[in-house]
Amino acid sequence: MLPSPLGSLAEDESGLVPKDDLDLYTSTRHTGVLHHEAGVPIALQEVSFDLAGGNIAD
Repeated sequence: MLPSPLGSLAEDESGLVPKDDLDLYTSTRHTGVLHHEAGVPIALQEVSFDLAGGNIAD
């Protein structure tokens, strides 16, 4: 997962630096909140979640 702040949420045109602290809430048991500090480039983060239904190949 690589969030990309846009518009007034972005510090610059790269879309990788939030202007303000940014918290992303997930519905997973393992990672509840992804916190990103203002002015610090956002790094790629792995988020695991359960899939319900469907085929194993999905």
